[in-house]
Amino acid sequence: MVGSVIRDSYHGRILLLLIGLALLGYGAAGYLSFRTDSGVYFLTFLKIAYRPSWHVMIWNDHLPSLLHVAAFSLVTLAILNPTLERALYVPLVWASINLLFEMVQHDIVKEMLFNAQWRGWLPRLFVHYSQRGRFDLYDMFYSLLGAGLVMVGAGMYQMYQKRERLL
Repeated sequence: MVGSVIRDSYHGRILLLLIGLALLGYGAAGYLSFRTDSGVYFLTFLKIAYRPSWHVMIWNDHLPSLLHVAAFSLVTLAILNPTLERALYVPLVWASINLLFEMVQHDIVKEMLFNAQWRGWLPRLFVHYSQRGRFDLYDMFYSLLGAGLVMVGAGMYQMYQKRERLL
């Protein structure tokens, strides 16, 4: 009985990790295929040409925000062991990170952050991201939606684990 619970927990964690990595791969493929190198920091090093298609509307809008939160939440939960408490706060932490990066793209925040006093100590990646990105309220919504989906999914996983322990 105990061995099956451990094995199920191990397989569940591996599944969370694989789903998270698949979402990251899907997101990276979208960035490589549909974003210009001027708008995405890591693409500036790859020099990949922009190839438009019908997916451009999806990829240039809000799906990356949802995928980022969901993928990193799942990978983090797989590494930390997805307890119910972690299933609630890990996605919120990743959503908060996304929300922070989205907020620094707002014009008012940009003005405050990038005056002469602050610019010297801000990391280059942070500066690049905020200067080239654009604030979008829908990206914030999709970040929270990604967190919510992971919380619901991880909660369902926990309910399944408890049910298996009773059988």
